[in-house]
Amino acid sequence: MMNLNKSLKTLSGSSSLSVYKDTLTKECVIECNLIIRQAFPTLGQGFFIQLNRLIAENNFTDQRLREATDYVISNCIYPQPTIANFLSYDNRIKLYSYNDIRDMCQPGYSAFDYYELIEDLNKYAAINDIKKYGL
Repeated sequence: MMNLNKSLKTLSGSSSLSVYKDTLTKECVIECNLIIRQAFPTLGQGFFIQLNRLIAENNFTDQRLREATDYVISNCIYPQPTIANFLSYDNRIKLYSYNDIRDMCQPGYSAFDYYELIEDLNKYAAINDIKKYGL
């Protein structure tokens, strides 16, 4: 089972959760390195050494690395990408506290009908996101 706390990120009081649940494998790193080398042949060995170190440190998974690779290749507007272009790629869902959900409620509308508690985190997420990403 995925360690949800490891994927939880809090920025300026707002919480979010990465949707990736798989692991990072050596095979995927090699595959993506080859794809990146083909797309950007001028990148040096030092780029890949640092990229590989940082994707491991930043809890990348196979799926996230493949998506980041495709995204950077499709959207890089400079002659070559930076490591930050890869590291900044993530698909996250917003998380809410009980008070956040309570504050969304209005007469005739209960936000609790649309959000569900993720007990491991003691945070709420949209029911559609929970179903879509199997949380």
